[in-house]
Amino acid sequence: MQLRIFTEPQQGARYGTLLAVAQASAELGFDAFFRSDHYLAMGGRTSLRGMPPSSTGRSPAEVVDQIGRFSDIGAARLYLQILDLGDLDHLDVIASEVMTQL
Repeated sequence: MQLRIFTEPQQGARYGTLLAVAQASAELGFDAFFRSDHYLAMGGRTSLRGMPPSSTGRSPAEVVDQIGRFSDIGAARLYLQILDLGDLDHLDVIASEVMTQL
């Protein structure tokens, strides 16, 4: 399973933050890094404040299980959307506790 990082920088990220996420993605061994091509924030939102909690906020074991189900039905790559570009710790957790089990 290929894991790729996808970002939405128009939601409030600066160049330096986006560069840090791209570099961390490469260093941690993700298969690819993408950024959206939207110029303006969607829905009038310019930051992450007020966003609902993610429905995928699960433990690494639960994420591995969910990815396994996608793989079982034929998925070969998965795009992980990263919303909090200021916190790279979650990328490290995905690389060390999820990718190693796939």
